[in-house]
Amino acid sequence: MSKQVMTGVCLAVLLALLVGLGGCGLPQIVTDLVNTDSGQQQSSTSTSTSTSADLETSIPLLLVASDPSSQKASKESRQQALAASWNPSTGDLTINSEPVYTYNSGQDFPRIAWDGGQQIYACADLPDAAKNFDPGSASNMIVTPVNLTKSHWPLLIQSSSEENSLLLACPAGVPGTGEPGSGLTLKEQKDGQIRVKNVSAPPWPARPELMPYVVSGSYDDCCLLVFYNELAVSNDSSSVLHMALATVSGSQTTWSKISGEGGYYMAGAGASMAFISSKIYSGDPASVFDLSTSSLEPQSYQPILDLRAGIKDNIARAAPDWEGAEGQPHLGVYKGTLLVSFWLPEELFVWEVQNDKCVAQLHFDQRRHTWSSTRTDGNQAGQERPFKYDLQYIVMPHDGYGNDR
Repeated sequence: MSKQVMTGVCLAVLLALLVGLGGCGLPQIVTDLVNTDSGQQQSSTSTSTSTSADLETSIPLLLVASDPSSQKASKESRQQALAASWNPSTGDLTINSEPVYTYNSGQDFPRIAWDGGQQIYACADLPDAAKNFDPGSASNMIVTPVNLTKSHWPLLIQSSSEENSLLLACPAGVPGTGEPGSGLTLKEQKDGQIRVKNVSAPPWPARPELMPYVVSGSYDDCCLLVFYNELAVSNDSSSVLHMALATVSGSQTTWSKISGEGGYYMAGAGASMAFISSKIYSGDPASVFDLSTSSLEPQSYQPILDLRAGIKDNIARAAPDWEGAEGQPHLGVYKGTLLVSFWLPEELFVWEVQNDKCVAQLHFDQRRHTWSSTRTDGNQAGQERPFKYDLQYIVMPHDGYGNDR
């Protein structure tokens, strides 16, 4: 956004555009695997505005909304995931009205592993999850059910549409006992083949079970952010949750301690995280781990703090009706770009963050049944357009990494 001194009229226009950004938050303002393909006629709706050359990549999203057909038939309430493509450059949002998948609301259903490509893995890590889930008819997506009910928790899942592969990471188990073992287990499914190997435990005193939280890379070369308990230096038996980085290269593993206490990131439902290049981002607390530094100590990440501050009035309006209105941001990545999303009861936001700056916002207003796309360079002023779906939440791609959700 230009900071050049302008005439009074131009400045007024610029300020008006900034206000139109709403919440853009600018500073100071495995086991069994079964393949199932599904495909039918594609149907979509879209809206476009003027084009520009700086934000050319369209961002894929899965919009999870109430399934109107289940309500009309007075059946159990179901949710449907619709494939959408948001182009921040043009302000275009294209939605395929044929569902990618559906599931029963309020019941266990598979975890979705998706990197933004055509391949979606529906990973059932709970016994009844697969029973409440059905692949949809969207012709541009492939949904592959995966049975992971015998894996240890926590289970990290990284998917690759390009390589049609899954990389799984979980605590190692003692064969035949169901008890935790030492170290971690890495498992890769690719081209119908499965490879499994053990990642050795860290060399310092720690309790047997490690808690992997984020994985990025390949079966042969990857990094893992891991939480672990270490007995506190005191007379009692209390423990402190620490963080470490495991760097896997072939059969060798190097462990590095990360400064700071890990309990802040595991509180409640746990922090949403994203991995880009040599950095790990956390939504709450808003922070970034720079893996290229020697200390690896997390630092506060101002862009996410600014985004939350930018919708403080929206949160305040929601608070009387929703105890969890202060909820944490959800993070995603597509082609090296950080995505941040907030879900309020009647509003949902998605922001694109490039070079530590918010560059675009997608806003859904459920009260007004509208959506709008806004850019921080002023080329889009957030014009509202009709939105007919009862949106519940948004699934963002995890391109190049996996976590436990």
